[in-house]
Amino acid sequence: MVLSAILTAPFVILLVLMRRGPSQFFFFFILLFSLVIGLLLIFTISGSRLSYEVREEELRIDFGIWKIRIPYRLMKDAQLTSLTLIFRIFGGGWPGLYWGLFRAKDAGNIQVYSTRWRGEFVVISTLDGRRIAISPAEPEKFLADIISKKAEFGTASQSEVKKSQITAIRIVHGQVLTVALAYVFFLAYFLTVYQTLPQIVPIHFDINWVPNRWADKSELLIIAALSAIFPLLNTVLVVKYGRYSKDLVLFLGVVFILIIALFATILHLTCSYI
Repeated sequence: MVLSAILTAPFVILLVLMRRGPSQFFFFFILLFSLVIGLLLIFTISGSRLSYEVREEELRIDFGIWKIRIPYRLMKDAQLTSLTLIFRIFGGGWPGLYWGLFRAKDAGNIQVYSTRWRGEFVVISTLDGRRIAISPAEPEKFLADIISKKAEFGTASQSEVKKSQITAIRIVHGQVLTVALAYVFFLAYFLTVYQTLPQIVPIHFDINWVPNRWADKSELLIIAALSAIFPLLNTVLVVKYGRYSKDLVLFLGVVFILIIALFATILHLTCSYI
């Protein structure tokens, strides 16, 4: 997964940082990493009940804990397309289930809720710029039903389209702002605590929480510097890929807020000894 590769470097930095701090930090790292993997597993396992339903006013993709709703009036186009998924940017799956944001051959980035990685897909384009690929058992009949419903309901007005586009933009901007605020609160806490610390502070602890290395408190500035990487990385990823996948926006928000909370925990536990 491309996203995993992008996140590898910051996680490695975190692990190096924990080697300089209390041994217990390693367990916080494992806990955080397990939460990230756990979220992907929950989405994937729940998605094993993947189904599609042409409802009265909308197409519904039932993806376990997710219910993706696409009103016919907000559909720009629906067509049968031959796709080959090259690699996963974000998501999960196993043979017979593929979900997430993928890069498809000759088709660019596309959100997928499918039972296969290549073949004939029903690809739906929405007026707010999303493209979603699904794999119904009878794609031609399924597509005909969607086109029939779309013709029945017509196309949304300009005001409805604009409202949908604004909502999509607000979701992206709201997530970026939330993660940024989480970092601002952490930084405010860090600066408040930093001023009260003595010049020499414990930097490394053994497993019994006994300090075995002391240093100038300026070394703690590494925490503030490293933690700044994550809201910046979140902004880049969400702005670049968020318009393709709301799942990705939510996932990154949870992950990066947890990472910032981990930094706050590291600082709090370090200062609790003094």
